[in-house]
Amino acid sequence: MRSHATYGKLIKNPFMNSEGSIHNQISWHNKVQSSVNRIVFHCSSTSVTTFEFLKKVSVEWEDLKKSTFYSERHFYLVLVPLTDHLLKWFLVNKMSAELKKIDSETMLFIEGSQETSSFAIQKMMVGVTEPVFEEFCIFVSIYCKYKFGRKPTVIEVYDLLHEKKFIWREWR
Repeated sequence: MRSHATYGKLIKNPFMNSEGSIHNQISWHNKVQSSVNRIVFHCSSTSVTTFEFLKKVSVEWEDLKKSTFYSERHFYLVLVPLTDHLLKWFLVNKMSAELKKIDSETMLFIEGSQETSSFAIQKMMVGVTEPVFEEFCIFVSIYCKYKFGRKPTVIEVYDLLHEKKFIWREWR
């Protein structure tokens, strides 16, 4: 059985794989997801300005090695839409009066209170597929059951690469 910490790591970066993968697919997903996690965590504070946000994105993208990607073209095909979608998320998040708590262990946004009957989980991810989303929901459900004593009623995953939203709802 996996430990609480293991589920936390898998939720933080579902693309993490110690064995690697053919064609560096897991590697570039893993590295980009880690960068996105740092950007989202840094920018989840309401006091961060748009300039600070763009500076953080720039620093994170500079740290990524182009050799991690299939080609230089692939590097830009990933990072240009990610930057655009992250900026949209940031601007909407700045305008929103409703603040969400971020779990520093998993980079999950928690909306609502764990004391009430329902709460929602949100996560920013890179290049989500249906199988990755389904597995992610299982991990999140187990993690929340362990950490909060119950499962979330909604899990939302935002695929920043394709600007797509995946939603899982608990049916009672």
